Amino acid sequence: MRRACVLAFVAGFVLSAGAGSAVAKEFTLPAADVRARVLPDGSVRVVERITYSFSGSFTGGFREIPLRPGEALIDAGVSEDGVEYAPGAPASIGSSGAPGTFGTASTGTGVRIVWHYEATDEERTFTVSYTLIELAEAWDDVVDVNLRVWGDEWDV
Repeated sequence: MRRACVLAFVAGFVLSAGAGSAVAKEFTLPAADVRARVLPDGSVRVVERITYSFSGSFTGGFREIPLRPGEALIDAGVSEDGVEYAPGAPASIGSSGAPGTFGTASTGTGVRIVWHYEATDEERTFTVSYTLIELAEAWDDVVDVNLRVWGDEWDV
């Protein structure tokens, strides 16, 4: 689980910097690394490092974390190069917020984490972290962690 194929998932619908602009832009995801650690209380701490390569200007991205009934996501955070983004920003797709901020919102089937930044024609790596509770199931001989890292809704 040290590496995950994110091209099917994370496309991290990247929010545009000028919604009506006719300027061509695109992004790719050259790398992603997902690490999950089962904590002593049975919760699972997930840290995702997602590298975007931007062509054009972008101001935000998002991750939708799927949850099954009974599961919950807590302690969400976003950082870049060791600098923590501030919580409290809008979390709807297409929203705008100050660079270096993030927000979370329930989607009905999980949690959306949206972060805001300014990027133009460059490569950037964002770290998205969160803790999942009620995910691990303990049995007499094993602990089952059925972590659904990537959804299937992304084209990139």
